Amino acid sequence: MNRAFLLAFCLVAGLADARESVTARQYLVAAAHPLAVDAGLEILAKGGSALDAAIAVQMVLGLVEPESSGIGGGAFLLYWSEKERALRSYDGHHIGTLCILDREPRHPSQDQIAALVDLAAIVEGEIKLKSPATIERVNRRSVTLSDGSELPADLVVLATGYGPMNDWAAQLISPEVAERVGKCWGLGSDTKNDPGPWEGELRNMWKPTQQPGLWFHGGNLMQSRHYSLTLALQLKARMEGLPTPVYGLAPVHHLR
Repeated sequence: MNRAFLLAFCLVAGLADARESVTARQYLVAAAHPLAVDAGLEILAKGGSALDAAIAVQMVLGLVEPESSGIGGGAFLLYWSEKERALRSYDGHHIGTLCILDREPRHPSQDQIAALVDLAAIVEGEIKLKSPATIERVNRRSVTLSDGSELPADLVVLATGYGPMNDWAAQLISPEVAERVGKCWGLGSDTKNDPGPWEGELRNMWKPTQQPGLWFHGGNLMQSRHYSLTLALQLKARMEGLPTPVYGLAPVHHLR
């Protein structure tokens, strides 16, 4: 009987800074980007509900960090209605993605939902985890790990975590090219993971970079489907010899 294992490898970028606890008497908004927090606070200050604020936060996140938050992604939501004294949950895991794939706004069937990876299967042990370890060698019917163990497998899925795209450029091309391009993603909002100055456009994504002939394409399903056309048109124009002036090619402020 064939056996398949899911091998999970986590790349830890660094430890989070120690921070003091925060309390609030009326409301509190927490999000991955300060501009999204500001949007949620503004909605609440104008009398909106927590759900109104959550929608505003998510819409801004779709703009300022589209590589992580987008209309084509999924969502989980717990909502407490004080008026009804009831707690409701919404499971939108990959719902938006399935609707895009089907090209029509409908709820996916039970068969489609069952086809998705079920996190409960990991919790219940149906899908095995092996961590921490890395792959030393891929064999014909197995993989040998860095701890010396060998796992039989007929399918290997590598989930290596997130890393800077120009780090991949350094590995695949050269460190010199990666530093010529600089950071990818981010708007220059002058936060910990998105240093300034403000650029107003995503760094180096789906547009010409400081390295001629090098383009970056990434993001979630919605972004990939949308911006792949934009990128393809830019490449096609160059192949056909059409004038392709570049507007606002930003200087590189941040290396790898």
